[in-house]
Amino acid sequence: MPSTVRATLELPRGAQGTHRIGLALPDARFDGVAGAVRCANATTRWVNGVNVLAEVPIGR
Repeated sequence: MPSTVRATLELPRGAQGTHRIGLALPDARFDGVAGAVRCANATTRWVNGVNVLAEVPIGR
């Protein structure tokens, strides 16, 4: 079932460049990022135990 999450994020002054928005789903049964839950979508990037959902350009 799809879900929508909305948020207003406060950025540090002078933040620029491309920033990633990710979803971390750690599994308490495992140590480290190896046991984190990955999204089933093959196109979702996986970086250090985080599902990268979007990349957002800031300050351009």
